[in-house]
Amino acid sequence: MFIPAANNFALIDKFPRFDTPGFDIDAYNETFRRSNVIINAHSSDVSYAEHWGCLSIKCAFGGTEMYKISDRYYAVTDDAWFICNEGQYYSSFIAAKKPVESFTINFTSALVDQVKSSLYADAKLIDDPGFVAGASCEFVEKLYSHGGDFRNSITGLRVLAKNFDENRGAISESYYQLLQNLMFSQRHILNEVRKVKAIKLSTQKELYKRLHYAKDYIESCYVEDVTLEKLA
Repeated sequence: MFIPAANNFALIDKFPRFDTPGFDIDAYNETFRRSNVIINAHSSDVSYAEHWGCLSIKCAFGGTEMYKISDRYYAVTDDAWFICNEGQYYSSFIAAKKPVESFTINFTSALVDQVKSSLYADAKLIDDPGFVAGASCEFVEKLYSHGGDFRNSITGLRVLAKNFDENRGAISESYYQLLQNLMFSQRHILNEVRKVKAIKLSTQKELYKRLHYAKDYIESCYVEDVTLEKLA
């Protein structure tokens, strides 16, 4: 089993200030291209304008963190987390009366390729869910419920991140297991996609995504006036 090198991981435990004079957004983004970064920070009032992101799992505990992609909204809470694909541009904010714990697990493209190659070598992705060897992996961007192996993996990483330097080795192993589970989960999603009433798989995938855009919007913005026009 492939285990990523422990020195390819980093921790950010405070929200950066993009509006600080001289802040270098390119250098900041390069950190996420070079290292698998865990962001574990607390805030009751923070917002970020649209910016580039790597493949990541977005979690929040003790409140809500809102993510926006184009006209889509995703409320990340104790009950739901969100996958954001590499190269996606998004904005986010926390607006709460008490501090919310933001916990984001970021993956480099190099790690994704290494884990995927390892799984193919072990013949574990024979029923390929759309991850074509040599191409980038694209996950279904939607809200996922906390539960099962994902809950255990995310909870484990939260605990390990509290003593980040001492736990680098365990963190690298947990990253591998989590990313492997993410790839396997897409096979289950593909089975759901194939239930959509359309002839072509590409059409089924597009309809599946749009149905979840609407579902996630309702769950994320239910305190607002959710109209049929907005859903459409």
